[in-house]
Formats: sequence, structure tokens, C-alpha cells
Amino acid sequence: MSKKTSEYTSSVMEFDQAEARKKAEQMSKKTSDFRTLFSVAEDERVIQDYASNMRGGLGGRLYISGNFICWSAGFTSYTAKIPFRKVTDVTEEKGTLHNYIVIHCDQEKFYFGGFFGSKHYNEALNLIKYLWQNPPSYVDLQYAKPLPTPANTNAPSPVTRKSNPVLGDWGYEEEPVTQRRSGSNFGGSSENPFENSFGSTGSQNPFESPQQQYKQTKVDVGSAKEALRLAIDAQQTSIDTLVLLNSQGEQLDRIESGLDRIHAKMDKGDRLLRDIESLPAYIGHCLRKPSTKRPILTPKQRTLNIGKNAVPPMDIEILCKLPDDSLVPAILAFEEFTVSCIDPQTNTLVQNYMKYDYRDIAGVLVRARPEHGDIRLVPGKANPKERFRFMSSYLQIIANEICLRCKDVNNEAQITFEPGAQTFDFGDPRVSATPPKSTRNESNFVRREGMTKVSSLLSSNASQQTRDDLDLVDQTLDQISNALGVIATVANKTSEVLDEQNEQIRRVNSKADAASERVENSNIRIDRLIH
Repeated sequence: MSKKTSEYTSSVMEFDQAEARKKAEQMSKKTSDFRTLFSVAEDERVIQDYASNMRGGLGGRLYISGNFICWSAGFTSYTAKIPFRKVTDVTEEKGTLHNYIVIHCDQEKFYFGGFFGSKHYNEALNLIKYLWQNPPSYVDLQYAKPLPTPANTNAPSPVTRKSNPVLGDWGYEEEPVTQRRSGSNFGGSSENPFENSFGSTGSQNPFESPQQQYKQTKVDVGSAKEALRLAIDAQQTSIDTLVLLNSQGEQLDRIESGLDRIHAKMDKGDRLLRDIESLPAYIGHCLRKPSTKRPILTPKQRTLNIGKNAVPPMDIEILCKLPDDSLVPAILAFEEFTVSCIDPQTNTLVQNYMKYDYRDIAGVLVRARPEHGDIRLVPGKANPKERFRFMSSYLQIIANEICLRCKDVNNEAQITFEPGAQTFDFGDPRVSATPPKSTRNESNFVRREGMTKVSSLLSSNASQQTRDDLDLVDQTLDQISNALGVIATVANKTSEVLDEQNEQIRRVNSKADAASERVENSNIRIDRLIH
């Protein structure tokens, strides 16, 4: 990247430092009050909050974080703390004056309404649904290699995911897994009228048999993730090997071309020697038409083509922030040369300009508000807006993909953090080793037509957690299959390149030997002329 381009990119990535610090302080104070009010972990951060009420007329405030939906009454001490991992469904229900967001938790339901306009209502609904299905995910490269294996199940995992009813437990637990959905007070004292049927942490779910309570089936998700990492490492190694062979082929082309030029010059030298050795030969040389020159090898334009899977596309579920500041569900689709924001319902662009070439991306600005970011763009006809705003639980993976894919097209995209923003590792393929799931076309990988979900083959008494983990392992195995397909393609191409280079090495050796012999013969002829 030129100095001029680099300076321009830096200007695009600039932001109002004073305004950013002010917002960061506000977010910090709000988060501090939230942690105190609801007694949550120190790393829990408020993503968004809204004025609302619970059905029954009590007014208060709704707080949404990465792991909890919390509500606090405005004029009383009543509170409700709902872990996302205990949510079984999120629906809507029409009321007399307004609609309600209904949070289902086993046998309990919570109704939230009275938002300040439909915009806040829809945003809260979309945000709750999104976080329920997509818990925030970050990778710590300090632990990224090696990943935990069955022989080392207590090792720290690089993926810091929270629990959720779709993806299961990923390392963050408020209570033992065997007690999930078996009872936990949402918060407040036993006199709180919003106390629910979850009971205490030591109680058991009356709807489960003793076998279900104490002998839960566990699916080894960690081993599947480790196998995927190894497959991706093997895929990258095979591609790197092919790239080195390609570079070696270019060097062989230059060597063979040089030998051809040597032979061409020696042809001219032979003709001159014959003219010197014999007068008739000289006269004949003058009368002859110029002889055809020896062909010289032109180095090939060696372009590697190992199929689209070599740089696989990736779909990531996000909430797209529209110009009116509303959040709508979308898919951020990373392709070979572009990234697009897709409506998952229509499979078309959310806005007709939301398709960006990697060469036009200046970088990613990570906001102080958790899970929020901007993709900053180089202004131009193709980009009527200078930024693309979004919210995503996979903010780290998005920033990492932007960084790596822009680098592939010789564009050094910058990753910038606002004051107070959560920092993370980026610029390393290990961050994206396990791509997030996507609702578009069922998944990020090519599923065989008509394939039945493995979880559907389980008995009816299998837990939802087991089903979700089994489906996740099944998806991971399909990704491993895709990686193995790339390895097979690269292996075939490597075999072809090796055969071609072996033949080329044989030609080079033959031409080198012939050149050596011709030089020796020329020396003998010159020696005869001199003596």
C-alpha cells in the first residue's frame, strides 16, 4: 500500500475521540450499575437498555447483556434476571394497548411491553432473539493451539462462548451443567412477586426421571472442533506446499529459458567457427539465407487454481443497523472478492448498495457499545455511504475476516478500537477456525441433498442440549469433509505439478549436458585453429 493510500485510509478510520470517551464513560457507568443491581459477573456488559413495563402495569427498565435479560422496576425493588440459557422460546403477543415480547422459560413466561415506540420494540425483539441464538463468541490466541482434546478436557478452551439452547455450554457456567433448567431464582428475595418456578439451585426438575437428572448424555464437541482445526491446518499446509512448488516451477522456467539462450548463442558461435575453418564455408554462409533461430522457452504464467473451496465463503448472522438506526436480522456474506449484507428471508441485499469490494474497505471500527462495529469504506460511486454499521456476537471473527481477506487483495485494512471497547486478537486464521452457524441455506457448508438431521434419529427422551450438540458436531464434520475435499484437490494438483516439473528437470539436465559438450567441442576447435 502506498504512503498516500495509507494516509487516506487512516483519515477514513478517524473518529471523534472526545465523543467516543463520553459514550464510553456512559456505558461504563450503566454497566457498573447493572452489575450491582443484578449481581452478575464482572465481565458482563450491557449491550442495550430500554424503558418498558411488565404486564400488570409496573414501569421500569429492560437491560440486555450477552447472557441475561434483566428488568428493574422504576419505583420498587422488584427485579427479574433471566439467563439466556434458560430461555426456551421468544414470541410476541398482542395486548390491549401494545404488543408484548414474551420470554418463555420452562413453565414460566415473562411479558415486556410499553416500549417508546415500535422502533424500540422491534429492536429489543430482534436483539433478544439474536443473542438467544448467537451467544457472544471470542477466541483467545494464547490458548488457540493446541485446543483441548479428550485427554485434556480441563484445558482452557480458546472459544469463550456462553450457554444457549441452540449451541450448548461453551465454558461459562453460573452453576453446574447438571442443574441447567433444574431451578435457579431469577434474582431478588423470596418475597419478590416475580419469583418463579425455577426454585433454588439445588432443586431438581420434576419433569425429568432420575436417569435424566443424573446421567445426561454428553456429546464431545471439543474433539470435533479439534478435528476441524487439524483438517484446516492440513489444508493450509497442502496449499502452502503447492505454492512453493509453483515458485519452484517459475525458477525452473527461468533456468530452462537461460539454457535455450546459451544454445542459441552457441549456434551462432558454431557458424562463425566454420567460417574461420574453411573459405568455402564462409562463402556459403554469405550466400545462404539466415537460418531459423533456435526457439527459446518463454516462462509460463503460472496461476494456481485449486477451486473455490481454497478460500471458502463464510456467512455470519448479524443485526444490520439501517440509516434510521433500526436493527434488522441479516447475513454478512463473505465471498472471494466481496462482502455483502443479505436479507435471510429474500436472499437479496438488505440495501442495494450493501455489497463491498475488499479493495474499498478501509477497516473495522470496534465500538465501545458491546458487539457493535462499523466497516469503514473508501468513499466513491460504489460506496454512497462511508460506513456499514452492524451488531454481531461474532465481531472478532468479522474483523478477522476483513483483515485477512483484504490482505489477500493487497489492502491493509485497519482494526481500530474506541476507548472502552473490548479488545481482541485478529489477523490470524485460527480466529476463524470454526465458522459460526448461519440460517441461510441451513449452514455455512454444503449439506448433502435430502440429508436428515442426526438429532432427529435420537429417542424422544434425549435432551435438547444433546440434540443441539449433536447437530453442531454434524455440521463440524461436514466442514471437515469440505476441508478434506480441498486437500484432495490440492493433492491431485500437486501430483500434476510434480510430474510436469520432473519432466522439466529431465529436459534441463539434458540441455545442460548438451551445452557442456558443445562448449568442450568448441574449445577443441579453437585450440586447433590457434595451434
